[in-house]
Amino acid sequence: MNGISKRQTEIILFLLNNSGYVTISTIAERFNVSNRTVRNDLACIEQFLRRNNFLLESKTNNGIRIVRVGKNVDDLRVILKEGLKNDFDYQDRFFYVLMRCLIGPEVTYNQLADEMQVSKQTVVNHFPAVEDVLENNSVKVIKKPGKGIIIEGNENSVRDCFRSTLYSEYVGTTLTDKIRTLDSLENYCCIAGRIMELLSENKGIKFTQRDKTLILIAYIIFRCAGGKHAENKENLRKFSGTAIYDCLKGIKELADLTESDLLYFTGMVISDGMFDLSENTIVSAKDIEDAEEITEYLLNKLQETQLVDMHNKKAFVAGLRKHLASAICRLKNGILVNNELIEQIKYRIPLMYEFTKKQLLQCEGCYGLEFNENEIAYIAMYLTSAYEDYLREEFNFKVLLVCSFGVTTGAILKSRIMQGVPECNAIGPLNIKEAKEYLQNHKVDLVVSTVDFHDDEVKSIVVGALLSIEDISLIKERLLQISYDHMCSKFLNSYKETQQKTKLYISDTIDRNRINIVENVSSWQQAIKMASEPLIVDGSLEMRYVEAMIEAVVEYGNYMVLVPEIAFVHAGINDGINRECSSILISKTPILFGVKNPKLIRVIVVMGIKDKKSTSLLNNVYILEKKENRCLLEKEDLTVEDVLKMHV
Repeated sequence: MNGISKRQTEIILFLLNNSGYVTISTIAERFNVSNRTVRNDLACIEQFLRRNNFLLESKTNNGIRIVRVGKNVDDLRVILKEGLKNDFDYQDRFFYVLMRCLIGPEVTYNQLADEMQVSKQTVVNHFPAVEDVLENNSVKVIKKPGKGIIIEGNENSVRDCFRSTLYSEYVGTTLTDKIRTLDSLENYCCIAGRIMELLSENKGIKFTQRDKTLILIAYIIFRCAGGKHAENKENLRKFSGTAIYDCLKGIKELADLTESDLLYFTGMVISDGMFDLSENTIVSAKDIEDAEEITEYLLNKLQETQLVDMHNKKAFVAGLRKHLASAICRLKNGILVNNELIEQIKYRIPLMYEFTKKQLLQCEGCYGLEFNENEIAYIAMYLTSAYEDYLREEFNFKVLLVCSFGVTTGAILKSRIMQGVPECNAIGPLNIKEAKEYLQNHKVDLVVSTVDFHDDEVKSIVVGALLSIEDISLIKERLLQISYDHMCSKFLNSYKETQQKTKLYISDTIDRNRINIVENVSSWQQAIKMASEPLIVDGSLEMRYVEAMIEAVVEYGNYMVLVPEIAFVHAGINDGINRECSSILISKTPILFGVKNPKLIRVIVVMGIKDKKSTSLLNNVYILEKKENRCLLEKEDLTVEDVLKMHV
């Protein structure tokens, strides 16, 4: 490749094929990734384009586009497409072999090697892992000499395995296109497209992953045409009589499907489809009514806790109500939705996730529902989006510019700051003396300086006088972190105003033998291990939970620092947690926490959250956020007894 990934290459080609500006959200939807992932990709894309005499131009409220400086656009396309040729990496090959076996009907090692343009031995090397996945999904691999490889198993299991593989976040557009053009499926893709059009026209369905759903529908019809029909499972019967089921029965292209196939098909469409809230969909009037009430409840709680009134934001309210109606329908019908961002949500917006979970638990009994983690995470995203929009309106970043290279250089610096980071309020530029005098009487969020500059009260970063793309990225990263810190602080300050005035002690959440005070720790990784040790010893956690916490910090950054100098670390419920638990490690010497843009911390709080109804994270953050308690943690002669007595 050319120093960029396949997805990044595909994003560049996507931008080249669009003459105007394209928003990050549009790119994220096209490639089925988060906005954050797109932004990370764009940082690499910018550098690649600059090396090839192209620029990535950004325009507020419009999006981005590629601008040619030197090389011809066709030359760039050739470079990119050459890079995509035969570029099946290990991950792509694994998923291709897996899906190719499931498509069948028979396939040989040589055939797979030819299709991927790799050696036969490369295919053979992949097979043990492929067989493991298939066996774990109750699908058996049979190798017949002279014929090749075939699979056997319950038809529903075969389809479910293909579906979960296809919808994996690791299966990108290049691999999807390769699967779609296979002779076995290509003939059925036109039929699948027509079926999707009919469902969209008649039932107001918008498919969330259109390209993959097209392949899945083609695959099901292909299996049926080969005499492989779904089994009549009890859990599929609930789809009989739904509006989607009735619509599918009326589509002539599906006339040869059995009753069981139609039920399986209906469940698949319901799981992937987003519906308009109308009488034609499976969402009932009662679901809509419940959604309206829960939406009102959540908005009232958000206003009560955060002093934020979202009732007047009509688009947000309508979107939340619509999502809740679909979620309620899924919950009532036992339809599971997979939220691929759930871990990111838990790590990157843990306070809002816990807040949302707490409020939805209050609704369960009244509405006969049981919200799972995936649904809670989606709703937390909605609320976070609204809350962050409110903060952007209220909170204007103040950035002090320090430059000692003269008026002209200072003017260029300010001009480029305003172009590259329009969301900030740039003050200056000032020289060092003027800047120090200004900071004595004014507060700013960040100092951007062309020379070394230090102030005890505010963070500063050094940039080049002409402000490179890398400098802009660094400034944006710092402002994003400042915004996150501000959101956490505001959330906690307003949250505590709504809590009952009964005292809550650390001893209520953390046992004495799970509190450790040490002089120093060699690294943040070691701190997590030391903090977890009491929980490993008593069997509350397994060692893999500790490893998962460390990986989470590396993967998602230092978002766990919810309170100044205190990190609240945790992993998932399937990562090796045996029972609800908490522990705390206090280092008298501060340590740097995180890999990128590390923060100084003194305290690691390990959270083992197994019970969905647990509020232990909010409780611990609530106690340790109190200023008096944070000051106490810095005492030279701090004891475990002092920690146990901390309260709010």
